[in-house]
Amino acid sequence: MKIFNSEHLHPDEEIRFVSAGSGYFDIRSREDTWVRLEVTEGDFMVIPTGTYHRFYLDTQGYVKLRRFFTEAPSWIAFPRPEGDMYTAKHRDVVQDRAVLVEAN
Repeated sequence: MKIFNSEHLHPDEEIRFVSAGSGYFDIRSREDTWVRLEVTEGDFMVIPTGTYHRFYLDTQGYVKLRRFFTEAPSWIAFPRPEGDMYTAKHRDVVQDRAVLVEAN
């Protein structure tokens, strides 16, 4: 589980369902601070594309998470600070699309 303790981001949404156990997702805010989200059995969550996050088990020491994908499954993760290049590129793509939408 230590691999999930490292801060990272994905080029796609992270869609998760907690089927058993519990733990904590730490999600990096726009202000560059951590927001801790406790997840327990039955919780469903979505971490937006390009959002830094990490995961820790709680004192129970057990969690069973399912991950869902909107497209072909991809397990690509960018650790910080390498992911900063991805987020800058992603922002440019989003801004370019916004300009195209406004032009139409």
